[in-house]
Amino acid sequence: MVRIALPLVLVLTLSACAGGGRPDFVRAGTGGEMAYARAANALENGDTATALAAYRCAAAYGPGYEVAWHNLGVTALNAAAAPGVSAEAAEAYRTEGYAALETAANAGWAASQAELATRHLAAGHSAEAARWSAIYRTNNRDQALGLTRLPEATANAIAANASDAERAAAIEAAADFFPRALQRSEPGEGCDALTGAMRREREVNWQDVIQPSVGTSRPTGQ
Repeated sequence: MVRIALPLVLVLTLSACAGGGRPDFVRAGTGGEMAYARAANALENGDTATALAAYRCAAAYGPGYEVAWHNLGVTALNAAAAPGVSAEAAEAYRTEGYAALETAANAGWAASQAELATRHLAAGHSAEAARWSAIYRTNNRDQALGLTRLPEATANAIAANASDAERAAAIEAAADFFPRALQRSEPGEGCDALTGAMRREREVNWQDVIQPSVGTSRPTGQ
C-alpha cells in the first residue's frame, strides 16, 4: 500500500472542519480576532464587563474592526439601561457607547449610522437623529446590497420630530459626509490576559494538527 503525505494546507483545512465540540473561538487567528471572539462568547454568557473589555481590545486593531466598534457601542448603551446600574456608571456607559458607535459610523459602518439614528430618536435628540438618518440613507454600500436597517416608520418619525432647520442641516451633513478610516492603536495591557487562554488552546490545537495520528497521510491504492 502506497502512502502519500497530504499537503499541509489540506491537513489544516480538514482539521478546521473536523473541530468536533470545540467552540469556534478556538480557531481564531490574530489577536483582534481572538479578542472579538472572546467578547462575543462573554456576551452570550451574560458577562458584560468582559465583553466590553474584549470589544475594546478588538476595536484597537483599527481597519477591518468596524463591527467591534459597533458592538462595543451597542453593548455599552445596553449596559447603561440595565437594572441596578448607578447613575454615574450609566452616564459613563452612555458616553462610551455613543462615542464607539460614532467611530464606526464615521468610518462608514451602516449599521452604526442606523443605530445612532434610532437611539437618538428614542433619547429625544431630534437633530442628531435627523443627521444620522440622512447620512445612513446615502450609504452606497447598503443601497447596493438592497439593505434597509432603518425601518420606514422610524425614518418618518425622525423626520416628523425634526425642525425645518434640523432637517436642512441633516441634508447638508449627509452631502458633506465622507468616511474616515479607522486608525489602529495599541491594545491595552489587559488584552493579552483576555485572549491568553484562547491563544494557549489554539497552540494545543496546532499540535493536534501536526501529530501523525491526526491523519497526515492517506492510502491511494492496494
